[in-house]
Amino acid sequence: LNGNGVRENNEGGLAGVTIYVDLNWNGVPDDNEPQTRTMRDVDGTAGNEAGNYVFENLRPGFYVVREVVPTGYQQTYPVGGIIPLPEPLPMVGDVANGEIIGPDGQIFPFPYFENAHTVWVTSGEKTTGINFGNMPLKPGTVSGTKWEDVNGNGQRDDGERGIGGVTIYVDVNGNGSLDQGEPHTKSLGIDAGAPEELVGSYKLTGLRPGMNVVREVVPNGYMQTYPLGPIPLGPLPIDPATGVVGDFLPPDWYPYGEGAHYIWLGAGDDVGGVDFGNQQIKPGVISGLKWNDLNGNTQRDDGEPGIAGVVVYVDVNHNGVLDDGEPSTRTRGDNTATPQIDETGTYVLENVRPGWTIVREIIPDGYRQTFPAGLIYFDVPGSDPDVNPGIANPDGTPVGILPPYFPDAHYLLLPSGGRLDGIDFGNQQLKNSASVHGFVWSDLNSDGRRDPNEPGLGGIVIYADLNLNGRMDSDEPAVKSDEDNPVTDFYDAGFYVLDGLRGGP
Repeated sequence: LNGNGVRENNEGGLAGVTIYVDLNWNGVPDDNEPQTRTMRDVDGTAGNEAGNYVFENLRPGFYVVREVVPTGYQQTYPVGGIIPLPEPLPMVGDVANGEIIGPDGQIFPFPYFENAHTVWVTSGEKTTGINFGNMPLKPGTVSGTKWEDVNGNGQRDDGERGIGGVTIYVDVNGNGSLDQGEPHTKSLGIDAGAPEELVGSYKLTGLRPGMNVVREVVPNGYMQTYPLGPIPLGPLPIDPATGVVGDFLPPDWYPYGEGAHYIWLGAGDDVGGVDFGNQQIKPGVISGLKWNDLNGNTQRDDGEPGIAGVVVYVDVNHNGVLDDGEPSTRTRGDNTATPQIDETGTYVLENVRPGWTIVREIIPDGYRQTFPAGLIYFDVPGSDPDVNPGIANPDGTPVGILPPYFPDAHYLLLPSGGRLDGIDFGNQQLKNSASVHGFVWSDLNSDGRRDPNEPGLGGIVIYADLNLNGRMDSDEPAVKSDEDNPVTDFYDAGFYVLDGLRGGP
């Protein structure tokens, strides 16, 4: 009755509930699977049999036991599931509310079984206490206010009014949009006769207990400032599931801020203060400098000039290339009318939509990018790198999420009507005179070191794998290791020089 997962003295049994043995582990009762219904109380007996059940004549072995949750109820015991174990471990009571009963008090590796009991049946033994708890579903309520966040700080300040007529909904299927049948309502407006202090308020009633994802349909001309709006995800440099290095799209479970409230409702709960803030969209400005990083140290040093004519753009669709319609500009040349200022390499991007923004450059031929480079560069107003390097809310409070991955780009939070300066790019000119050299030898004892008696190997192809595909392509620099030169008085087979390489990794 109270949903705590423990049977109290005043909580009676439920009759007529289907209990089944899930032989194929598919989570539903099938025709060939053992099934029974919980008993009703039997007149004339001393005890109350309501809710009891029994399975007889089960073969010894491992079983998954489930219930069909009755309409109007929510399962409270067991909940969660069993996490697979790498090896047998001594059983310590209940594991995630799913009980393992096995020989010698041990549990064994097995798959994940959510909201089920996992039972080891021993020949001739009776296993008891495989119980199920259900809580009557009492609808809950979520309420809050939709307001205009004039200054975009994510907090409702004095004088910031509510906004009426905005749709608030429960995203039942988690797809980020309002679908037919999902609970929804509109915030109150003056046209509905609401007093000024109630304009923007809303209430969602009749909600199912459990986790409810509450969102808004952001009105045209506005951007969401609270809770923090969607953060786009770029490709990841490593597969989070396997650890393999590469270029992977984030999995469904990859956590990120998404402009929603996650509200856990108990039976009959009434949760208030679930608010939404919006700010009117006003175009912003991004500016910076493109410079020649002569020494490649990623910092602009004295004497390092700007570079004119380089394209800088907003990567709206996050695909890493400049597409039609994306804001772009070229870095300037020096203006002779202002001899006291050298504008070479400066740029200004105007009329940029506020919100999370990715700014890139088109690297000129003969150069490599030195800044930004590597993993992620965040430019967030108010960010404190000592608290949480790189990412924070507009007010400077850290964002407790895993950040997206946008290599060689600036990742900005541009306020509505705001301006971000100092969004710079550094390039170093490539020199085609770079070379590498070394020696190919026969490692007779396979110890990874060349010993005095181990000869060089001539005629072995050494190449620069420019595209990192693990094989030599026709356009990649290559050379063969030397054969022994009979004219010299020493053995020089195996030596090679691979030259004509571009500078950089």
